[in-house]
Amino acid sequence: MNCSICDISDISICFGKAGVPVVDRANLQIAPGEFHAIVGESGSGKTMLARSILGLLPAGGRITGGKILFDGQDLTGLTSAAMRKVRGKKIGMIFQDPLTSLNPALRIGTQMGEALRLHSGMTREEARNHAWKLLDRVGIPDARRALDRYPHEFSGGMRQRIMIASTLLPRPQLLIADEPTTALDTIVQANVMEVLKETTAEFGISVLFISHDLGLVAHRADRVTVMDHGKIIEQGGYEDVLFAPEHDKTKALLAAIPQGQAKPEDSTQRDTLLEVRDAVVEFRGRRSLLWRKPAATRALDSVSLNLKRGETLAIIGASGSGKTTLGRAILGLTPLDSGTIRLNGVNISDLPRAEHRKRTRNLQIVFQDPVSALDPRMRVLDLVMESLRHNPELSRKVKETRTTEALRDCGLDDDLHQRLPHQLSGGQRQRVAIARALVARPEVIVLDEPVSALDVTVQEQVLRLLERLKKDHELSYIFISHDIGVVEDIADRVLIMVGGKIVEQGSAEKVFNTPRHDFTRKLISVLPELREVDGRFQLIYRDAGVARSG
Repeated sequence: MNCSICDISDISICFGKAGVPVVDRANLQIAPGEFHAIVGESGSGKTMLARSILGLLPAGGRITGGKILFDGQDLTGLTSAAMRKVRGKKIGMIFQDPLTSLNPALRIGTQMGEALRLHSGMTREEARNHAWKLLDRVGIPDARRALDRYPHEFSGGMRQRIMIASTLLPRPQLLIADEPTTALDTIVQANVMEVLKETTAEFGISVLFISHDLGLVAHRADRVTVMDHGKIIEQGGYEDVLFAPEHDKTKALLAAIPQGQAKPEDSTQRDTLLEVRDAVVEFRGRRSLLWRKPAATRALDSVSLNLKRGETLAIIGASGSGKTTLGRAILGLTPLDSGTIRLNGVNISDLPRAEHRKRTRNLQIVFQDPVSALDPRMRVLDLVMESLRHNPELSRKVKETRTTEALRDCGLDDDLHQRLPHQLSGGQRQRVAIARALVARPEVIVLDEPVSALDVTVQEQVLRLLERLKKDHELSYIFISHDIGVVEDIADRVLIMVGGKIVEQGSAEKVFNTPRHDFTRKLISVLPELREVDGRFQLIYRDAGVARSG
C-alpha cells in the first residue's frame, strides 16, 4: 500500500522541441508529515522538479514523461482550471524572495484574506481573524496591526514569516519551500526554520525543502534527495545521505563545505590602506507633520575601522545592522552625514565629484546578485570593459587587452566572451562580476554577500578564486557576509555589527573561538555545521557539541 501524499514517478522535463532533459526520469515520494529536502548544485534540476508538482514550469518547459500522483490524483493530466484549485489550497509554495510573492501595493491583511476567502468561502472578518492569529503564531509582533502594514515595512526575516503564514493559512497538505532562508542571517534563518518546522508539524503538513545549505538540511530534514544534472543520484534518511554518503557527487558536495579553520592573528606589520573614522549615516523618514522634521534612523553610528594592505576584513551582522550601508559609504554610493574616509592617507569623503571618481578607481564592488548587477543586453567582454569607460588615459586596445586578461584570470575562457548573462551559470556570472571589478586594477574590492546565492561547490570555487586573485594582484578585501563558515574560511580579521555600531572586532580566530559580545555568541551558537570527524560527517553546534551525528 502506497502511504505517500505525493508520489513522483519517472518524471522527465525538457525545454524546447528537442531539448536535453533538465529532469531525467526522477522518482521521489513524500510521506504525510515528512520534512523532505532536495539538494544539489545549481542547475541540477531540483527547482524544476519541485515546480513541476504545481505546474509552474518556466515558459518553454514541459513534462515529457512520468506521473505526479498527489493524494491519489495525477497532477500532470489536470487542466489549468483544475490545477488552480490545487495550488494554495492543497499545495502551497514559499519562494526565496518574499518580495517577489507579496504585492507591494496591498496591505498584508488584504493579501492574506484574499487567498483564504478564495479557497474557503469565509467572510472578510473571519478571514482577517484567522490571518492575525496565524501571524501571531509565526512570531509577528503586534499581529493585528501588522495586517494593516505593507510588505516594505517589514524586515526580510519578518517578510518570510508572513509568507509562511500566508501559505499555511488554507492548511495545505504539502508545502514546497524553495531556498526560503538563503538571504537571511544565521539568527533569523534559525528562527524562520524553527517556525516552519513547528507550524508544519502542528498542522501535519508535509514539506519539500530545497536548499544548498547542507548544515541546515542535516539539522531539519527527515529524508534527503540529492540531484545532479537532472538525475536523482542518492536518496534516503538524512543520516545515511549526509553522514555516510555513497555517491561521489554527494561526497564532493560535502567536501566543499567550509570547515571553519579561522585564521590566527597576523603578526606582520602592514600599511594601513583604508581608514574610516567616526562614520555616521542617517536615513530620514517621511515628514509626519508640516512643522515637524522627519525622524532619523542611524544606519551607521560613529563607526571606525582600518583595512591593512593585503588583508581580508570581514563584516558580519544581522539584517539591518548597517554592514551593507558601511560598504556603500566606503565606495561613496551612500554619503556620510559626518566622519571621514581616507584611502592611502587622502580624505575621499568630501572630494569634488570628478576628483572623487578619479581617486576611487582604487575601490570596486562585487554585489550579491550578478543577475541584477549585469546588464542583460550586454555581452561578457563589453560588460567587463565597461568598468574602464571613465578612464580616458587608456586606449581602446589597452582596454581590450586588460579586459581579456581579467576574464582569463577569473577562469572565463574565450568562448564565453560573447555570451549574454542569461547564457551563463550562476558561478560564471559571479566570475564576470569579479572580473569587472578586477579589470580596473583596484587596491580594495568590497564584496557584498558574493557567494550567499551559490551552491556549496560553486561557492568553494569562487572563494578559492578570490584568494588566488588577492595574492596575484595584491588586493585587499572588505567581505560583507552573514555566513560564518565562509567568513572563517577567508577572513583575516572580523568586525561584528549590531544596530549600526561595531560591537566586537579582532582576528577571525579570536572572534570565533573566544567571542566576547552576547550577539556574537548567539550568532555562533545557532549555526549547525557539518564537519568531517574520523572519516564520517557529523552535525555540530559550537555551544552544544555533537548533535544528530551518524
